[in-house]
Formats: sequence, C-alpha cells, structure tokens
Amino acid sequence: MQSRPRLATRFPIRARLLLLGALATLPGLAIIFHDSLEAQRAAIEAERAAAAHAVDDLGDVLRLLATDARRLLGTLAQLPEVQRRDAAACDRLFARILSDAPAYASLQADRLDGTVFASGRPFAGVVSAADRRYFRDAVTTGRFAAGEYIVGRVEHEPLLSFALPVRGAGGELAAVLHAGLAISGWTARLAAIPKPPGAEVVVTDRAGRRVFVEPPAAAAIGAPDDPALLSRMVAERGAFHAGPPEDPRLVVYQRLGLAPGDEPYLTVRLAVPEAPILATGRGVLARGVAMLGLAAALAALAVALVGGTAIAHPVRVLAAAARRIAAGDLGARVGAVHGHGELAELSATFDEMAATLQARDRERERLEAQLRHSQKMEAIGRLAGGVAHDFNNLLTAIRGSAAFLLEDLPQGAPSRADVEEIERAADRATSLTRQLLTFSRRQVVGPAVVDLNDVVRGAARLLSRLIGEDVLLRLELAEPLPPVLADPAQLEQVITNLAVNARDAMPGGGVLTLRTAEIALDAASAPGGGAGRWLRLEVEDTGVGLSPEAREHLFEPFFTTKPAGVGTGLGLATVYGIVKQSGGAVGATSRPGRGTTFAVLLPPAAGTAGTTARTAPPTAARGGTERILIVEDEPAVRELARRALARFGYRLTVAATPEEALRLVAEEGLRLDLLLTDVVMPGMGGHELAGRVTALRPGLPVLFMSGYSGPVAPGATPPPAVDLVEKPFTVEELARRVRASLDRAGVGAPAAIDADAS
Repeated sequence: MQSRPRLATRFPIRARLLLLGALATLPGLAIIFHDSLEAQRAAIEAERAAAAHAVDDLGDVLRLLATDARRLLGTLAQLPEVQRRDAAACDRLFARILSDAPAYASLQADRLDGTVFASGRPFAGVVSAADRRYFRDAVTTGRFAAGEYIVGRVEHEPLLSFALPVRGAGGELAAVLHAGLAISGWTARLAAIPKPPGAEVVVTDRAGRRVFVEPPAAAAIGAPDDPALLSRMVAERGAFHAGPPEDPRLVVYQRLGLAPGDEPYLTVRLAVPEAPILATGRGVLARGVAMLGLAAALAALAVALVGGTAIAHPVRVLAAAARRIAAGDLGARVGAVHGHGELAELSATFDEMAATLQARDRERERLEAQLRHSQKMEAIGRLAGGVAHDFNNLLTAIRGSAAFLLEDLPQGAPSRADVEEIERAADRATSLTRQLLTFSRRQVVGPAVVDLNDVVRGAARLLSRLIGEDVLLRLELAEPLPPVLADPAQLEQVITNLAVNARDAMPGGGVLTLRTAEIALDAASAPGGGAGRWLRLEVEDTGVGLSPEAREHLFEPFFTTKPAGVGTGLGLATVYGIVKQSGGAVGATSRPGRGTTFAVLLPPAAGTAGTTARTAPPTAARGGTERILIVEDEPAVRELARRALARFGYRLTVAATPEEALRLVAEEGLRLDLLLTDVVMPGMGGHELAGRVTALRPGLPVLFMSGYSGPVAPGATPPPAVDLVEKPFTVEELARRVRASLDRAGVGAPAAIDADAS
C-alpha cells in the first residue's frame, strides 16, 4: 500500500503527461523528418527540371545558330556568283551579308585545297583552311559540318565555324563555304536565358575547349574544360551529381550534333549548387521540431485556414480552369499560386500546357486557312481548265464554221470581211484559252527547234498592246539565223518580261528595240566555256537606266526597283531561270539616264550551226477513202469534224457517246481504219474508249481531240499509235492530222484530193 504513493511521488501526473506528450511527438517527429526529406527531394527535382529546361533553352539557341548558318550557306551555294566561283562578286556579296548580319564575323569560300578565294573581310597573302576541322569534315562527308573553337586568321577573333560543300552542275564537289560565328556576338543571347540561382554554365567544343562560361571567368574562353567532368558526359543527354561533399552540385548537360549519330560538336553543361536545397530541407526539419507542440494546439485551425488556402483553393482553381478548357475555352489560366511548392509548379505547368494548346489551336486554324486557300486556288485552276476546255469546243465550232463560210463566199463579197474578223477574234480567243490552260497547269511545255526571229516577230505582235502608244517598237533581226532548241512559249515569256521591264523604265515614252545576231565567242567569254557560235537576243530601251547597286541584284528573286505594290521582283528571276534552263546566259549593261540593254545568249541547236532553219509551211491537206469513226459528245464539234472530213472523201460514222461507239464496233461489227475521239466525255473518257476499241481492233490507229494541251490522260497508258489534235483546230489541220495518223499506221492510201478540190 505504500508503493503507490511512492510511485505517484516518483512519477507525478505532469511527468506522465510530459512522457506521453514526448512519446506522442515521436510519430510527429518521424513525419516531420520524412516531410523534410520529401521537401528536399521535391526541391532537387524542381531544380533539376529548371536546370534541364534552361539547358534545353541554351541548346535551342545554339541549334538555331547552326540552323541559320546552314540556311545561309545553302542559299549562297545556289547563287550564280558562287557557282561560278567569281571571287570579286563573292567578296562583295559576302561583305554585304556581313554588314547586315553582325552575328557573323567571317564568311569565306575555299577551294578544295583549302585556300581561301573569297572573303567578306579583306586579307592579304594566301590564307588556307586546309587544317581546319570544319573544312576537313565538309570535304570528307560532303555535308554540312561544324568546326571547333578557333581564332580566325582573317578576323583575328574567336569563332565557332560552320561549313557547307558547294557542288557544281554535275554534282561534283567544287568548293567549300565557311561561316564563322563571332563567339562574342552570341554569348549575350545565352546569358539572357533564365537559369536557376547560382547556376554555372559552360559550353565546350568537340575538343573540350570552353567557348562560353557564365559567370564570366578570366581567360576562360578557349581554355580546356575539366577532364573529369568531360569524361562523365558520355550520353546524349543526362544529369549527375558532382563536386566535393562540402559543395555538392547537380550537373545537367546536353550534347549537340548536326544530325542523329553525328559526333557532338558542342556540349552544354549547367551546374546548380545543392547546398541551398539541402539547407532548405534542414530548416524544414528544425522548424518542424520547434513548432511540433504549437502544431498540436493549432492543428484544427491550421487545417481550416492554412489547408484551405494552400491546398483546397488552388485545387478548386485548377479544377475550374480544367473544366473551362474541356468546354473549349483555351484561354483559361490558373494564374499565380501562392508559394513555391508542388501546387505552384503544377499550376505553372498547367498554364504552360494551356498556352501550348492555345498556340497549337491557333496554328491549326492558320493551317486550315492555308488549306482552304490552297483548295480554293486548286478549284480556280480546275475551273479555269474546265472553262478553257469548254471554250475550246466552242472555238472549234466557230473557227470551222467561219472556214466553211469563207470557202463558200467569193472574193469581194460584202460579208467576207465580217467572217474574216470572226476568224481573227477566234484566234485571239484561242490565245486566251492557252493562258487559262497554263494557269491551270494543263499546258505542257517542251523544247523544240525554233527560229529565234520567228519567236521575236510573234512576240512583237503582242507587245504593241503592252508597251503603250508612247513607246516605239523596233525590230533589228539578222537573217539568216541558225535555229535554237528551246521552248517557244518560254522564249516569248522572256521577251515579254524584258519588254514590260523596259516599258516601266520609260514612263515618258521612248524606243524599245528587239535585236538578234549570230556571234562568235571564245571559251573565256562563252557561258560554261562553250566557245563557238552563239545567238544573241538584245532588248534595248532608252529609259532611266540602272544604278550599279541595282545591277548587282538584278536577277535575285524578289529584288525590284519599283514602288511597293507595283512589282513582285520575279520577272527577271524568271528570265534568268528560263535562259539558264535553255543552256544560255543573260546579262545587262546600263548607265543611269542612258537606257538599259539586256542581252540573252542562246546556243544553236546541235548540228545546225551555220545553217538557216525556218518553219516549213504546212503541206496541203490530203484526203482518202478510209472508214473513220468520230466520237464527240459536243454536237457542234461532232458536226464540224464530220463536214470537214467528208469534204476530203473519207467514209464516216459518228457517235455521240463512247457507249454508242462501242456498240457499233462490238455488236454491229463496224470495220474502221481510224478512231477519232474526244478525250473528256461524260461517263467514259476517250483514253478508256480507245483502250477498249483497240482491244477489239488490234493495231487500230487512234487520233484524240482535246481542249487540253498535253498528254491524252495523265498517268494512263495510251493505246498504240496514239496522236493528238488540240482544240480549237481548223478544217485543214484536222484533215492533215487524220492523214498523218493513217499514213503512220500504214492504213490505206490517200485519195487524189486536196484542200482546194474538197
């Protein structure tokens, strides 16, 4: 009985409560300790994410520099002065680019032995890049290559270099272009990228030399980096912990290559001190222990107030924003959330996600608008082609009917002039349909042996309507000239573009001269070194002339001296492309106030030098007695073809549809010598009809009629002996093409009949 009082004296209730309180704090201490560790882990992960994001941004900037260099060098490699390896022209071009792009300290062109033959910066003596890494890699791989940290031999400043091989017309390696990025010019962009506090950034080249250090350190640029760190950065991208125990650091890095599998040419490393993060965790633990007693009393209040503010409210805001986005409001945002913990990071990530979705939605709308515009232009092209096709059917009937009327009207008849005017109007309408077909990409162009003087005369007839009454057009054509192998429509476009340019240079009127000649050139002055006889076409005006600067950029796409909204700057670039495609060259001479002369050089067609080539007049149409099946869904064209061929003695059978034609051949056994069919008809096309008829009549020649110019059926395999007569055609032209198709197939014999006798 005495023990209980002694026990109560030894362990009073207060001590027991304290002991119980102490024991009760053990789970709390464990929780606090766990929370402090979790806080440390979360902070480290947040720091890692921030560091990785910063490294991504740094890598994006460096990759963009390489991409810009690749685009610049790729554009320069296609320019004529670079392809010609014209050192003086390249010097001027490179100097102008360097003045407009201060990020580049060097722009050079090297021969295959490494010697520099053109530079945007002047230099003396002989400078060689043969020992440079960028030069060796570009020559060895034949691809875009990156170099190492160097001090330029011409610029004498630290550079990071890129190189691109230049290939000649045959695909052979001809030279190497080199662009040197001034390290001092792009470090400011790297320094401006947000980074975690206390972070150290180091960028090293492929040799392990430092090309960027932040914070800046004395003599750091160009110095070797820490070998131990370099040896640990062996993966394409990753992170690791480094440094002594008293100063641990989280290292995040990224290795940059020009292409997958390439050796990295730059390594970006960001080191973040971990001491502040660990200190934060220890502080959490100390404060938790100190506040444990108070936390017990204030737990309910903390849950009601702090929990509601720190957790419930942000979650409600996040849920509301998520519902708005689900409803289609991509502008919904959470906004700033108090604190720097996971919810704040989650809120920021949510806002980033919403911004990305909104940007993608805008991009989708932009692409949809582009698609609608493309579909609209495609529809316009199809409409233009369809209109031209239908219009050609009408013109065929008009021209044929006019031809029949002229045959029936005697010379001097009062109405004969009206019918001739109808023919001329139909010819002008034919020219318009050709333009519609060209716009709709259904006009196929191809080279032919043509007389340059004939092309000039044909273009001159159209120019009188373009240049205006205040401009006098003169033709000075040398006779005879050898023919040239070129697309006549493209040559007319060359003349038209140059003439329109000349007209704009003579706002007050003047004289426009088109001149042709045959000249002899040696290898030094001939395009491509092709010494011998060349044809020269000159377009001369008496206008305001060109400045020296304008002459330097004359044939560059989108360069124009005209006011905004007047010219596109594509006319002379188109001329340059057409002439180059024809194997020639074009240039200009001018003096301000004294006019301009454009000279086009074209090679004569092979095997015709020194001869005169003129277009032979068409032979008179001949008739025959063969059986011809005419298939045409347009009544007026069908009747015109029947009347035209009947005059030449042919035996004719007509069908308004492909189905009717097949019935005549397959069921009624019609024997025929030629199938004359339209290409585009309802239900069954002409090419399908021809295939089915020739399957029944092997070897049967087929002559197509089409309002389109070009292949009978793109992508289809035409039957044997296929020929094409383009609408609108004349009676004579149809008869000649029919006779030619029959003669090529060896069918029958022509009758002794011609156009005059028909």
